[in-house]
Amino acid sequence: MQDEENDSDEDGSSNSEAVAEDRPSHLYSLFQNDMLSIDSRPAVRERNERTSKAAAASLDAARTVLQRLMPLKEDIHAVSAHVSSWHRALHEVFPLTTLPQSQQDLLSSYEVVTRPEADTMVLAAWLLGVATISQQVPQDAYGPDNVARSFQKRMNFARLVSEAVERHILSHDSLIGTVEGIEVALLYLRA
Repeated sequence: MQDEENDSDEDGSSNSEAVAEDRPSHLYSLFQNDMLSIDSRPAVRERNERTSKAAAASLDAARTVLQRLMPLKEDIHAVSAHVSSWHRALHEVFPLTTLPQSQQDLLSSYEVVTRPEADTMVLAAWLLGVATISQQVPQDAYGPDNVARSFQKRMNFARLVSEAVERHILSHDSLIGTVEGIEVALLYLRA
């Protein structure tokens, strides 16, 4: 009988140890993290500062690349005549702030996006809008000798803008995770 008591004591002690070991440690991680810990707030602040500095550096690099793709004002003037009614209708469905809705919008915004300190996201969205418009230019807008060359030039421009936006903006989570980044992504899908 004493052996039975020892066996039950051993079973009882091992059961209480098993219960202690079975505590869900993953639940502790929900509450023991950098955001809730008082001691780690300077570390979180430093990490946020590093992230914002990296995002600013990415924006500067993207601006430099995108400004090299800026077409001449004469080219924008030629393309601006082809801002179509579907472009305005699309703005009604997706009210994007940087999407030019008319020829005047496109021409007046040219001065803003050509400034050296232009907002990178506005510049990217504007170039994507121009790339989309340039693909809508009808074939008969140019003389018969220039149709193929004009078409190839416009398609090459759209491809270069799309690749630059994808490489320098869409590939950075910190840039795409903003309202402006989502707008650029929507325009990228259309270009």
